[in-house]
Amino acid sequence: MEEIAQIMYDAGCVTAINLDGGGSTTYLSKPAGKDNITLVNRPSDGYARSVSTSLVAVSFAKSSNEFDHAIISSDYDYVTPGTTMQFNVIGVSNTGNTPPIPEGAYWRVSDTSIATIDAETGLFTAIKKGKVTVDFMIGEESTAGVEIAVVNPDALSMESDSINAIYGVPTAIPIVATYKGYPVATKPEDFFVALQYETAGTIDGLTFTANEESGYRSFMA
Repeated sequence: MEEIAQIMYDAGCVTAINLDGGGSTTYLSKPAGKDNITLVNRPSDGYARSVSTSLVAVSFAKSSNEFDHAIISSDYDYVTPGTTMQFNVIGVSNTGNTPPIPEGAYWRVSDTSIATIDAETGLFTAIKKGKVTVDFMIGEESTAGVEIAVVNPDALSMESDSINAIYGVPTAIPIVATYKGYPVATKPEDFFVALQYETAGTIDGLTFTANEESGYRSFMA
């Protein structure tokens, strides 16, 4: 308690409230561009525990559906050269509602020698290693921007120690690529997969199809 009080004091707080901790620590909010209140932290119990008291912050601003800015989303911040990735965008008003995107909006990247993006669809294609900024534009003004790094992964791992495959049925090989600990968007051509026994099946990109006639039931890839 003394440490928390000192942190609040150093931050310039005049009045501070300490709520219950542990599994009771639950934070919900209505993110910009969303219509519902959602749980945004990870309670230590693994789920939201019922609590008897809460601190609620509410905006009484008049609701607006006029476009104010955009929010960009993508599955990755890191991508390998030659890999494509889809960007998405939603419009946000100054009160957090989701108005339509204004006509004439388009996508742009800061350096087309490193990556390109389809101005209408937001389909991003990496070309070579480097960093670019992806902007969502209205006229000559950027309403949202994110930085994307085109890299070669520095680590590979498997999502699991083993996979179960049915003879003749294509099965995905669960390879995970990372760069400095962050996940990287990849394409099948980025990898070379070899089988312990060549006749055990076939490899197509990151898909394995087992060969029943081989008789193998367990092996390494």
